[in-house]
Amino acid sequence: MINKGHLLVIHNALVEQNGLLHFDGTPFSGVAIFTEKGKVVKRHFVEKGVIGDVYLSPFSKQAIINQHLITDELVAEHIEPLMVEEDVFTGTLYSPHHNGWVESENVYREGILREGISYHMNTPLYHEVAIDTDNTSQTYEFCENGHTVYWDVAPFDHELEQETGRITCQSDDDESLTVTLSRSFLDIVAFQEQVVFPSIQYLSLDNGIKFFDINIDTLYLTQIPEQCMEFVHDLFANQHIKYVHIDGFCDAWLEPLKVAYTRGLKKLDVRFDCNMDSAELLAFRDTYLPDLEVIQ
Repeated sequence: MINKGHLLVIHNALVEQNGLLHFDGTPFSGVAIFTEKGKVVKRHFVEKGVIGDVYLSPFSKQAIINQHLITDELVAEHIEPLMVEEDVFTGTLYSPHHNGWVESENVYREGILREGISYHMNTPLYHEVAIDTDNTSQTYEFCENGHTVYWDVAPFDHELEQETGRITCQSDDDESLTVTLSRSFLDIVAFQEQVVFPSIQYLSLDNGIKFFDINIDTLYLTQIPEQCMEFVHDLFANQHIKYVHIDGFCDAWLEPLKVAYTRGLKKLDVRFDCNMDSAELLAFRDTYLPDLEVIQ
């Protein structure tokens, strides 16, 4: 799993010794951000103290994003819409720590935070990554050991100007996973090449969505269409899911629930679709899933 970016440092925090740039007493490797009165004038890679190529951020390549580059020095209040010099800000904001280390690189469009990266203290190890591509919206969080603790990817339809589905995974210390699947979540497979982290320690998008080496403990399902039901059925069959929440429950879920029950399902929380009522579900539960707790 690639979860490292670059150590970003304000150029004024670098010290030249014997012709090499040092940070915190060590020849610097990373990205130097050159500023004048809060405005970024250039960005360069530095390798073992030697300035190299121009740095371009991994975000939107729109010209305006890369022309308006500033630091917190020009920001009076970090509220949205973000205002800079009495104008709504569109561009990239760098937030340096007191020692010159840059803790975040965030893209704003019309004052609203759209994309960004934040880092764990004084390291190139990502803490959070949020990025939009032509067909996706993505958010990730990483622990200090580099493991992915939050993975959220949504396919996006620009004609409809909305997400068509969503997959969210949140892990905890005991290596169990909470997963949320919404609407046409399988659409993300078609846009795998746009996903920044398509393969992590418990998930891969290689030729489909695959979970491995982790147990899904809790599963949230929202308005799942028929074409995605087989995938959910396979999750029920291959995992030991203890809690399932279904928004848009209908009779199509009854048989899959039998499978989940045989694999250890303990609790079901439902929001009904219009073609089914509580009595029908409870009658089914009493017949086939006698120990299942149902919440409505």
